[in-house]
Amino acid sequence: MIIIKNQTLYQCEDCKKRFMSKASVKRHQKKYCTANIEPDPDPIVVDGGPGVDYL
Repeated sequence: MIIIKNQTLYQCEDCKKRFMSKASVKRHQKKYCTANIEPDPDPIVVDGGPGVDYL
């Protein structure tokens, strides 16, 4: 492991992960952060109707 002194780190506000660049934090928060997941506003409901049992 290489330790860099006096290096600016950026931190995710939700999960507290640290990154080397501001762009990395923005990408993480937008796409990958699991602490920031919002529920799907239009969930897909699968209903086969009466008498259909496929589970």
